[in-house]
Amino acid sequence: MLYKRENGKWYAEFVVDGQRIRRSTRTTNERIATKLYNSWKSELEADGEVTPFRAGEVVSSIKRAATTTHQWDHAVVAWFGDEKVKAKRSIKSDLALAKALHPYLNGVALADIDYIMLEGIQKIFKKRKLQDATVDQHLSFVRRVLRRVSKKERWIQTVPAIPMFNSDNSIVRYLTTDEETRLYAALPESLKAPFLIAVHTGMRTQEIRELRWSWIDFENRHVTIPKEISKNKHDMRKPLNQTALNTILSLRGNHRDFVISYGGKRWKDSFSTRAWYAALKKAGIENFRFHDLRHTWASRLRQKGVPLDVLQELGGWKSPLMVQRYGHLDVEHLHDYAALLDEDRQAESEKVVYLTRKPAKAS
Repeated sequence: MLYKRENGKWYAEFVVDGQRIRRSTRTTNERIATKLYNSWKSELEADGEVTPFRAGEVVSSIKRAATTTHQWDHAVVAWFGDEKVKAKRSIKSDLALAKALHPYLNGVALADIDYIMLEGIQKIFKKRKLQDATVDQHLSFVRRVLRRVSKKERWIQTVPAIPMFNSDNSIVRYLTTDEETRLYAALPESLKAPFLIAVHTGMRTQEIRELRWSWIDFENRHVTIPKEISKNKHDMRKPLNQTALNTILSLRGNHRDFVISYGGKRWKDSFSTRAWYAALKKAGIENFRFHDLRHTWASRLRQKGVPLDVLQELGGWKSPLMVQRYGHLDVEHLHDYAALLDEDRQAESEKVVYLTRKPAKAS
């Protein structure tokens, strides 16, 4: 039989040749304990041997089951202990994802994490009005962690299917000029400078937050973002238009080292504060992040005819694929190609007219 003790663990009990044998399953999970119990029972019924239990040896079935006692927490610790993960620039993002998932997966055995459980978490996140792409980021993190412990630690044999919305990242959200005006008016003074710098330079949130006076060449009107901060891992120069330059100059004297500050101290946190979301609500703007100001910058340039290769260089994207999402915003250069069909149509029309025209009368 199978029974549970006060310590929460399940124990198996067998009677073989009049002798009672008890064995701990080493797990608090009833489903795992049941599988292990049935496995032991089958071995006993087939072989009639109880020596492994008497001697306290760990039989192969116990070895297999022992791996399933590892929990999500262990997998997360293993993930952040990996040297490659420690070197990731996005490790802070991983920490945030792990923190958000902790209430739902804390203490859960890896063997119990399946599609149904993750689908439930997916629904919970949706009820919290998270965007599909954001929910996908959380579940993608689960998949990466499980794949790692399956491959390296061998704690699980297979990785379960992961429910994903597969949100379309090619859809670009950007502000219209009217939305920009309304949002700027609704922003508190502390966010207006970061807002203008983002819209007029396309700098990423971290680049704006880390922006130092020593990076700026006022004479040549550009800022050099060092490779330690730049996402593409090499020094990057970004030109400053007059609006960006005037905005930066207006911040002189607020902080000795950093351009963006608050109350005399450098800005360390995200720009997506309560004040940001309050301004969005006041301006009547939905489904918009601070990072989307970068999309606004890129979309505006593309609409004004800036070639994609130039846009890629200005934005510091490594791959041309990253700027293809803005390709549909300018179709002026395609008009001449589309007109080629008009020429074919015109030629065909003239041919038809010629074939149906009555011969001219002889004079």
